[in-house]
Amino acid sequence: MVTTRPMLRRISAQVRGEASKPVPAERPARTRPASPVATPPPPAIERSARLRAYRETGFEAIQGWCQPQTLSLLAELAEIQDDAGVTGGSCEIGVYHGKLFIALHLLRSPGTRSLAIDLFENQELNIDHSGVERTGEFVRSLQAHCPEPDAVDPMARDSLDLSDADVLAILQKYERFRLLSVDGGHTADHAVNDLRLAQRVLAAGGIVALDDYYNQDWPGVHEGVARLFILDSPRIFPFLIGFGKLYFTTIGHHDRYLRAMVTRLKEPGNTAKLVHMYGHQVLSVRGLAPQAATG
Repeated sequence: MVTTRPMLRRISAQVRGEASKPVPAERPARTRPASPVATPPPPAIERSARLRAYRETGFEAIQGWCQPQTLSLLAELAEIQDDAGVTGGSCEIGVYHGKLFIALHLLRSPGTRSLAIDLFENQELNIDHSGVERTGEFVRSLQAHCPEPDAVDPMARDSLDLSDADVLAILQKYERFRLLSVDGGHTADHAVNDLRLAQRVLAAGGIVALDDYYNQDWPGVHEGVARLFILDSPRIFPFLIGFGKLYFTTIGHHDRYLRAMVTRLKEPGNTAKLVHMYGHQVLSVRGLAPQAATG
């Protein structure tokens, strides 16, 4: 008699005492569905939301001369820096009541600090009267409109008096800044000094925003930039100008930032053209479309 393989398997099972009918599978234990875990937004998205909230509330409430379009340009530049992997804190020389400083603070890299350099109470050193600031107004602005005010360090000094040891202490505490505003004394001596200081504490790919370059009431600022390029071998170069500010960056990032801003401002409603300054192409921005101006 020929025994088939299926029959052999059944006989073998009977010899081992195994049941001929299948054993029902065990019912899996009931488990509660896991509670959804809130995923925090990426730092860049959270930063943009904070900047938008500040522009809609605190920005207009703080006294100062910064134009709202400046916040739009800075937001674009911070995104470009993110794409380039440029990190660092923020710094401003000449903060007045903090109108621009708070925006810079919001655009710093996560985990970094911001430095506010101003005469504050030492107004006897304000030789050109370019902005009378008292510590109280600045602190009140921070308390009312600035997230993470504990990450802000005011420094009551004349930037002309900062020594090499002071600069070294700044570098040791903050490393290098990715965003730096120069809006202190408007004499030629102050302007060139502050640009030289900015170069020393700026990260590769960092951006310096200089105020009042074309303001006819403050010709010392224009002269200070000219001195920098005539007397020195600068390591920062202009790539963007608009709404009262001239923007510089390090030579290795100049073309990248310029191309990125040209691309971002191609949409209808933006008014911009390429010009030449100090041997480099610069994008001159004269108008922003409503969506670009409001973010």
